[in-house]
Amino acid sequence: MDKLRYFLLVIFILEFIEPSLELELPLIPYSPGKLCFIIYGILGINKIGLNNFLRRYIYAFLIWLSFLLGSFFSVDIPWVQSLGIVIASFPYYISMTMLSFDYSVEKFQTLMISFFHIIFIYSVCYVFYNFYINDFNSYSILHILGLVDNRHEVGFKISIASVFLFIYHYNKSKYLIISILIISISSMLIIESRSNILIYLISIFIFLFTNKIFSNIYTFLIVVFVSSFSFIQLSSTFDSIENRFSFQDKQLASINDRIYAVEKFPENFYNNLLGKGPKDIRFTNKSGVKMTYHNQYFTILTAGGLISMFVLIRLIYNFLYKSTKLLYSISLSRFNNSLLYVLLNILLIFFTVEFLGFQWFLFFSLLIYFTKNSFE
Repeated sequence: MDKLRYFLLVIFILEFIEPSLELELPLIPYSPGKLCFIIYGILGINKIGLNNFLRRYIYAFLIWLSFLLGSFFSVDIPWVQSLGIVIASFPYYISMTMLSFDYSVEKFQTLMISFFHIIFIYSVCYVFYNFYINDFNSYSILHILGLVDNRHEVGFKISIASVFLFIYHYNKSKYLIISILIISISSMLIIESRSNILIYLISIFIFLFTNKIFSNIYTFLIVVFVSSFSFIQLSSTFDSIENRFSFQDKQLASINDRIYAVEKFPENFYNNLLGKGPKDIRFTNKSGVKMTYHNQYFTILTAGGLISMFVLIRLIYNFLYKSTKLLYSISLSRFNNSLLYVLLNILLIFFTVEFLGFQWFLFFSLLIYFTKNSFE
C-alpha cells in the first residue's frame, strides 16, 4: 500500500515542480496531481489508525473550519464562491496531516531527499534556461508577458531545496555546498526575488552559528564572499537586477505598501474577527488599490479569524520552544536536521509572501511533525 501511496505523491510533486503539468479534470475541481494527493492521504489513515490520525488532524481541521466559517462573512467576494473553494479543499487537510506521519518513515525520507534534489536541479535549470532564451531580459517583464512562472513560487522552491541540500551535504563536500550556494543565490538574483535571497542567507547563517561552524573564520569568509561576488557580478551585468535591488521610487513604493499593510492589519483583523474566507484576503492600500498582504500569517488570520490565530500561535509557539533544543541537538538525523531548517526557512519566508497551495500544506505538516514527534 505504501508503494502505491508514494507513487501517487510523486505525481503530485511533479505537478508542484512544473505547474504546466496541471490539467483540469471534468466535473471535479481537482487536477490529476491534486487528486493523487487526496488519495495518498485517504489511503494512509488505515495504516496510522483513526485515533492516532485524529490527534493530529484536529489542528488541520480547525484551520479548515475557520476558513469555512469566515467564508460566510466574505465582503468583496461572493460567499458562495469562497465556500465552494473551502469545501473542495477539505481532503487536502487529510493528506497534509498524513505527511506529518510519513516524515518519520525511512522509505519516505529517501523519497523526500530525492524530491529536494529534483526540485533544486529543475528549478535552477528553469531559471537559467528561460533567462538565456529570452535574451537575458528582466524576469519581472517576462512574468508580465506570461513567459515564466511567478518569481515567488520559483524562489520558494529554490530556497527550501537549497537549504535542505546545503545542510544535508555539509559534512560531505565543501565544494558541493559552495556550488549550491553560488547557484542558489545567482538563481534568486536572476528572478529578482529580494526576500528569498535575504531569508535564504539568514537560514544558512543560523545553521552555521548554531552548529558553531563560524568558529572557523574561513567558513564565514567563504559565505560572505560567495554571496557578495554573486550579487556584484550579476547586478553589474544586468540592469534589471541592479534596479530591482536598488532604492528607486518603484521599489520604495513597494516597501511602503508592505509597511502600510502591517499598520493596517490590526484594524482589518479587529473588524473581521471571524475571518472572511480564503478568497477575500486583500486590503486597500493608500492609493485605493486592492492588494495582498504579502504575509502568510496576515493572510491566514484574515481568512480564518480568531480560530486560525489560536491554532497558528499554539503550533508556532510549540515549534519555536522545541526548536531551541532541536537546533543544538546531536540526536537529530541528517534528514530531520535538514528538514528542521527547511521549516525555519519557510517560517521566515511567510513573513514576506503568501501561499494557499502546497507551500502552505508543506509548512503546516512540518509544524505538526516537529511539535508532535519526539526526537530524543
